[in-house]
This record gives sequence, structure tokens and C-alpha cells, in this order.
Amino acid sequence: NIYRDKDGYFYISSGAGLFIINNQKKLMGSYYYQRNNPDGLSNNTVMHSFKDNQENLWVCTSLGVNLATNGNTG
Repeated sequence: NIYRDKDGYFYISSGAGLFIINNQKKLMGSYYYQRNNPDGLSNNTVMHSFKDNQENLWVCTSLGVNLATNGNTG
């Protein structure tokens, strides 16, 4: 699944986490499961991501839904 937000960021779901790309700003980032990080993804198998009306990023994994805030998910 690939989601593009209104600011031109692409969120690419994968079996290795969520990857974020913005070609105009040449930025790249990622969210992925980390065993000792309680604010991280619940699993690396990301199936879908989207932003709600308040620009919150939601990440759906095979083990649950995570809300991304301040560079973390939880």
C-alpha cells in the first residue's frame, strides 16, 4: 500500500516497516518494530497507513493500529 498525503509525502507499507519519502524535499524516514521501544510499531508487517482530518498518521500492522506522534508510534 502506498499513501500520499496533501504535502507530497509518500508512505510505503511493507513487511519491513513503513517508509516515508518526499521527492521534492529529498527526505526519507522509516518506522519499524523495535523490541524495547514501547512507542514503536507493534509489528513490522505494515498493511496500510493514512492521515485523519487532524493530520495524525495512523499505521495499521498485522498486530494492531498505531498512532504516530512526534516521530514515534504507539
